[in-house]
Amino acid sequence: MKMTYKAWEKFISLIMISGLLIGALGVITSCEDEVVDRFVDIPGDTISISGLNQIISFELEEFSADTILEAAIVNDSLIIYWPSYRDSPTSISPKIIVPQGASIAPASGESVPFETGTSYTVTAEDKSERTYILKVVFYQPMPWYGRNILNSNDLKLIEVFDRPETILRLDGDFFIPDTTQTKMYITKLDTEKETQLEITQININQIFLKIPVDIEKGYYRTNLVSGIHSVKDDSVWVKFGEPFFFWFDQITAEQGANFQIEGVEIRDIEKMQMFIVNPETSMEEALPPFEIVDYTTKSITLRVPDDFPAGDYWGDVHVTTPWASSGEGKVIAYFAPISVTAPQ
Repeated sequence: MKMTYKAWEKFISLIMISGLLIGALGVITSCEDEVVDRFVDIPGDTISISGLNQIISFELEEFSADTILEAAIVNDSLIIYWPSYRDSPTSISPKIIVPQGASIAPASGESVPFETGTSYTVTAEDKSERTYILKVVFYQPMPWYGRNILNSNDLKLIEVFDRPETILRLDGDFFIPDTTQTKMYITKLDTEKETQLEITQININQIFLKIPVDIEKGYYRTNLVSGIHSVKDDSVWVKFGEPFFFWFDQITAEQGANFQIEGVEIRDIEKMQMFIVNPETSMEEALPPFEIVDYTTKSITLRVPDDFPAGDYWGDVHVTTPWASSGEGKVIAYFAPISVTAPQ
């Protein structure tokens, strides 16, 4: 078919318009694809909040000037092992370290009672909490002490001297040096009478005990209580030393007058009576007993009875005392020269 010029011109125009339309669509499509390809999703900043609420360390500077005592942290317990040889404080101000961002109440350095049950609460940044309980454990080894051994058997001997200020010293170790926590009891076995002995001095290695003035001779049971421990002994023999008199020089005294004799361990004198040998019968005869006026552990004052026969005497003096070793309860004082005269 043969086109005219006009038709050909119209055909060319249609082709150009179509090309322009297709090109425009291509441009639009290309622009949409480019926007999608270059889209970037940028997230916001992430904030981390800690959930750590534990105690890292718990230290006591109250223990001593050069030693810091640290708690053992076991689960939710703050365990303090306090030794018996050091006095425990009534309150503490511990140095406490917790994770960064966390807080603790009571605060580090704040004074709290030093006793089991004191609680601490750690609060993390995320507001989660954890509670710790303080547990005070007084570590105390078993105390021990020694005394003199009586001869070769197992009976302990308490020798009592210089009454009424008789002091018994116990040497040992691990005593709590506090008389509210350390006490000594003594019980007479045949009567079960218990007496608490006064502690006059005490340290970790020694205890000084005052023996009561009315203590009786015999077998006793002792019980040393120190903190959580009790040390008992069921075979203790209590005995005072026998009195001894320095009656060697001639004594001259009038009937009804006083005279004095020195000695040692003079105590609980009940009776003093002189015995002489009758030269005619060779038998021992008793003279009237001396009257006991007064005495200390180092001297005794006696009075010559009014009916004491005048004369010079050399014999034995029988001293009756509960501390005598003999079964009769008497101590024999030998060689007692005395000259008794009538009043002038």
